[in-house]
Amino acid sequence: MRQRTLFLATLLVAVGQAFAGPPVARPRTTPLHETFHEEPPVSGRVVTGVLLAGSGAAASLALLPPAAAAGHSVCVQVVSRDGRYWAENTFELPPTRGDQPVLLDYPSAYRDLLQALGDDELALLAYRGECGHGGRRELLLSTRSLPASVPGQAWILVNSGRTDTYVMVKNSPGARRPSRCRRIRQGRRTAFDTVCMVALPAPEATVGTLEVRILRRRYERMLPPTELVIALPGAAE
Repeated sequence: MRQRTLFLATLLVAVGQAFAGPPVARPRTTPLHETFHEEPPVSGRVVTGVLLAGSGAAASLALLPPAAAAGHSVCVQVVSRDGRYWAENTFELPPTRGDQPVLLDYPSAYRDLLQALGDDELALLAYRGECGHGGRRELLLSTRSLPASVPGQAWILVNSGRTDTYVMVKNSPGARRPSRCRRIRQGRRTAFDTVCMVALPAPEATVGTLEVRILRRRYERMLPPTELVIALPGAAE
């Protein structure tokens, strides 16, 4: 009898894990703070998004936060490449997440629009803390799909201001030399027009963050660099 009870308990745990699905971050308030403009304002931001490379166009929006962020608030900004859609909302991360991406509960009034945007047409920028409370902190990786494993690259979406744009990773020996970013040529590019690619460390690496510098050059003059720190999944304080 005892063996049967243990077997049933083990089976229930396995079934529960199979159907539990990914952890979910909920918005602090609804409806979401989001806007749509036929004639969008010109964006003044340099970095508009940090996503896994090739996230793809999907209905899901998700984050890959470090372990230390579990149970904390995160600010998530979402903007379309043409600048017409913009949103900024505070989400509450679940207290634990395991090694899975955290799905955003994102009840957008513009869901069909977001689903129709291609992989380089929507930027997500997330950082720990509440929206509107001071400057940006460490940025979190985001994605538009739920990958089985983390790809080897991240995309940093940049508003170049019609400059030649380069990226370097200060704490990565193989990426300390600047590499040129790719300019997006098609479509309307009000919010961002450039993709900078950075390599992600192997899962077994002990690196907790990437210290990134975006360099922009207009003709022969270098503009002030843009510094950002990306917190990697699984990193602990």
